[in-house]
Amino acid sequence: MEDVNSKVLQKVVQRLYDNLSALRGRKDNGYRIETLKWKAPGEYRNFTYSQSGFKLKNTSGQTRLWLSKLGEIPLTFHRELPDEADIKTVSIKQEPTGKWYAILGVETPEEAPRNRRIPRSASV
Repeated sequence: MEDVNSKVLQKVVQRLYDNLSALRGRKDNGYRIETLKWKAPGEYRNFTYSQSGFKLKNTSGQTRLWLSKLGEIPLTFHRELPDEADIKTVSIKQEPTGKWYAILGVETPEEAPRNRRIPRSASV
């Protein structure tokens, strides 16, 4: 277990507790709940760093994500990250295709972008 960041392990325990609590609530409301199935460590396909254990590094013009206990991972952004953004969480997820993705939870001092106005169709 020393190969896993403590914040990641805390989030795993929190997710398990939240899921068990939700299942207990459903059972109390009359739903039939099956027993939980064991998931081997090799089948666990996502994890979350909260508050610490990660940072972005710019090495030779390439942005890399440094994760505690794992090292540096090159990133390709699908959109620009604002300079003043404060990264709060990093979730790492493996899709069924086998590709890994990093989801950054950020906080910015600005307001969130407003929804685009959808034009109304012309009346006939």
